Amino acid sequence: SDSLSMRRVPWLFPHGSRADIRRMAPVLQAMESSSIFSHPEHVEYAATLCAAFFFLSPSVQMVQLFASRGAKLSAINPLTMLLMFFNCSLWVSWGVFLPMPPAVPGNLLGLVASVVYLAICWGFVGLGGVRTPSWGSRAAVGTATAVASSLLLMAYSAQSAEQAAHVGYLAMLICVAMFAAPLSELARVLEEKCSEPAAAGT
Repeated sequence: SDSLSMRRVPWLFPHGSRADIRRMAPVLQAMESSSIFSHPEHVEYAATLCAAFFFLSPSVQMVQLFASRGAKLSAINPLTMLLMFFNCSLWVSWGVFLPMPPAVPGNLLGLVASVVYLAICWGFVGLGGVRTPSWGSRAAVGTATAVASSLLLMAYSAQSAEQAAHVGYLAMLICVAMFAAPLSELARVLEEKCSEPAAAGT
């Protein structure tokens, strides 16, 4: 029906013109019969699956780290791990307190995964005695800052939906920074003529 079409795709008809709806009828019928429009949860499932693949990808570096008994720690970019943790913690807070339930599962997986990655890396530093400049005092301060900021912003977003939305805006910026983090290793890649650091940061 016309009302159904306007309700499902209001951005096509900002003025609610029925003449426009009739002219677009074939397109609208195809859209309404599409599995994407009739079952939007499929998009949610696909997005969660894609997020899972992305957040679990550093597990390859963790396996290599264990196999090398910590020797590969220098190839893992702490900035990427910290931004993944911070990004996922913000999106979980946003999804829970806005609320926006579909945003929670994938980012919760990413949050747990990033905690495990950081625990493994710091475990090799603290318990295994591995020393590398990239996982030194600056990374330790960054880790403490990320954890403290995540807790503070979670408490902030819990106050109201409006404040949760503010956290969502910040999460978008952190997400951009997370995807750009491997570029921080570009100078090192050019100097050593080896792409391993950049690959490990993704």
